[in-house]
Amino acid sequence: MKILLTGTSGFLGRHLLPLLEQQGHKLYHLVRKPPQHQNETLWDFHSPIPLELPPCDAVIHLGAKVSFDSAHRTEIFSANTLSTLHICEYCRRSGSYLIFPSSIQVHGRATSIGPDTPLCPDSSYGMSKYIAEEAVRAGMEHAAILRIGGIYGVGGPAHLGLNKAITKACYTGMPPVLRGGASARRNYICVSDAAQWLVHLVNTNTTSTDRRIETLYLAGPEILTIEAWLQAIVDVLLPDNKLARDGAEEAPDCVVQGTEPPFTLTPFRTYLESLVLPDQIPVH
Repeated sequence: MKILLTGTSGFLGRHLLPLLEQQGHKLYHLVRKPPQHQNETLWDFHSPIPLELPPCDAVIHLGAKVSFDSAHRTEIFSANTLSTLHICEYCRRSGSYLIFPSSIQVHGRATSIGPDTPLCPDSSYGMSKYIAEEAVRAGMEHAAILRIGGIYGVGGPAHLGLNKAITKACYTGMPPVLRGGASARRNYICVSDAAQWLVHLVNTNTTSTDRRIETLYLAGPEILTIEAWLQAIVDVLLPDNKLARDGAEEAPDCVVQGTEPPFTLTPFRTYLESLVLPDQIPVH
């Protein structure tokens, strides 16, 4: 199967790529830096997809620019919305199935998020993803829109505080600090589960005769308070330490009503127990 990808150097992309390679798919990459390999094609995200690319069976558009401030930022729309318009045009021309990771930010500041939650983006990032979703619905016949709350893992993007806490615990032995929001609930998904879910979508939908646009909510298998997330890091990775606290203000819930997953998802402590510290001593 031929698959065109963007954003493979990002957090989710780095975990997705080896899974697709293991299955023997022929992969083509759109990259923003000068190509280093034969299967890479330079693309600036602002222009149409280069015509020399062959038709692909599926496109996974991971490339995006993330920002959660309220300022209007033109570059956010260029990276997230304009790029998706060009991707949709390529998919129509090639008859490709599209996987488009969006964000729960299209729902604004809702505390419980699911298919019936109103769409009210209140940031440039949320609006850019909302408009991109509308472009997919208007221009595509066969696609999956993925609304994702948060993806965790070692080395994950720092805008998710949990990722910073995991990474620091692994590489510096520094215990996490609870900066308020102790009782606020979250149900983030493990990066390996998110990657596996995308592989499942490719394998089950690319050759399907049921051509449709579906919206999926990717969330983890457990709803934990922020305190419980961080305490698990201490318990599993740093058992000789204690969770630090600084008494900041509380935060609201942000719980995603996840779509039924196609496989058993990974609990947070199971993920932590699978990690290997830099000195190669397994964590148990």
